[in-house]
Amino acid sequence: MDGRTISHKTEIREVRGWRLGAIVHRLKSEYGWPILTEYRGPENVAYYSMKPGFDRAALRFPRSARSLNDGEAA
Repeated sequence: MDGRTISHKTEIREVRGWRLGAIVHRLKSEYGWPILTEYRGPENVAYYSMKPGFDRAALRFPRSARSLNDGEAA
């Protein structure tokens, strides 16, 4: 949400996570998040970012991430 583009390697390095693709899929399909996917390089590595100009107030948050919503009800 901070404007960065992240990949699976970013997730591993920063939070030791291994399920970025699954998380992105869930946020897009179940919660309607405007996440963009760009495939780069010969290995087609997925890079994810939020659509520019998205309305953070309109996002629905999973229960596990509601604290990211600045205390607002999701």
